[in-house]
Amino acid sequence: MDVPSNPPQKSRGWQTWLKRLLVGSGLLLVLAGVFHAPLLRWVIAVGGAKGAEMAGIKLAWLVDGSVLGDIKLSKVEASGCMIEKATIGEFTVEYDAWRAARTGEIDIISRVALQDVEAVMDLRNIPAA
Repeated sequence: MDVPSNPPQKSRGWQTWLKRLLVGSGLLLVLAGVFHAPLLRWVIAVGGAKGAEMAGIKLAWLVDGSVLGDIKLSKVEASGCMIEKATIGEFTVEYDAWRAARTGEIDIISRVALQDVEAVMDLRNIPAA
C-alpha cells in the first residue's frame, strides 16, 4: 500500500491574499508619505473646485507651497450662487503643522495674508435659512 510521506496541505488562499493586501497597503502608505506634498496640493486644487461646483460656485485657483508648512493660493477666481465675481490675487497662510503633530498645540498659524481682492456680490439672492 502506497501512503504518501507528506499529507496534502490545506489551501491557504485567504492568508496569501491577506498578506498581499497588507504589503500593497504598506507600499501605498510609503508612496503617499514620500509624495505627500504633491498629493495634498492636488487634492486641494481638484477637490476644492469640485466641492465648490457642487455648491453652485465656479472656482479656479493655483496652489503652491508645502501643505504641511505653508500654502499659497494665487489667481483665485470665483463666480456663481450669490457671487457675481470675486478675484483674489494671492491668499497665503503660514503655519507649522509639524509643531501641531509633535506638541499637540492647535495654535499653529503664524500669518495670514490676502492681497488684491475684488468682489461683487448680489445680496438679493441670499438663500433662505
